[in-house]
Amino acid sequence: MIRLILLFVAVTVTVVAEESTLEKFGALVIPIHQGTEDLFVNIPAHTWAETEEQREYLDDGYFIKAMKELHGKPVRRIQMRKSRITDSGLDALAQFPNLKKLEISNSKITDEGIKKIVAFCPQLVYLNVWGITNITDKSLIHLRDLWTLENLYLFGTSVTWDEANKYRGVMQAMAANEDLTIYLGSTNPTLYAFSDEKHWKATYQKNVALGRIDPNHVDKYPQSKTEVVNEKKYEEDLAKEATEPILKDDETP
Repeated sequence: MIRLILLFVAVTVTVVAEESTLEKFGALVIPIHQGTEDLFVNIPAHTWAETEEQREYLDDGYFIKAMKELHGKPVRRIQMRKSRITDSGLDALAQFPNLKKLEISNSKITDEGIKKIVAFCPQLVYLNVWGITNITDKSLIHLRDLWTLENLYLFGTSVTWDEANKYRGVMQAMAANEDLTIYLGSTNPTLYAFSDEKHWKATYQKNVALGRIDPNHVDKYPQSKTEVVNEKKYEEDLAKEATEPILKDDETP
């Protein structure tokens, strides 16, 4: 009889698996595109709850746990907006040396955090630190070691246009990097890649001439949207995140 009771208990007991941090925050983990195992990871700034009091926010502790859950996976892009991550939490990036794109906008990191990002993720081609006022011109010294960087978003930081322009020149001289474009917001001109400027100079006169002699000429290189549009789109995304998850931005992950 005792044996039967124990057997009954063993069969009826339900083991409830603990919810992972990625699940807790409703994180999006998907392939960058079809036919690849490389992953895009988007982690919202807070959990989804009926009231403000019930929300939990993405801080260092939760970020470290989430990165542990991704350990060993081919993560190529990580996106986090308005998190509470500080410099201390960035140690979790050490396990992703092949990361290509990182957005950690409106977080709590400083120039020391940039130093860690550069050390842990030397292959970055895209870095977005929008709205982090604790990031200053000092970060540009650390960023010199990101030789393959192509897109750097600094609007809303304390980085000055003059120092960013000098940094772009240093990258061209030291790393032969002519593909770096730096975005500093609507009040400052974008520092376009030297390779773009060479292309524009080479094609400008030809396009002007074509426009004069061919009324049906179609400009293959239309003027880029201003940073005002980019900022507006970004703010719209942030507003959406207050009520619903953002699966991905307009850019291909």
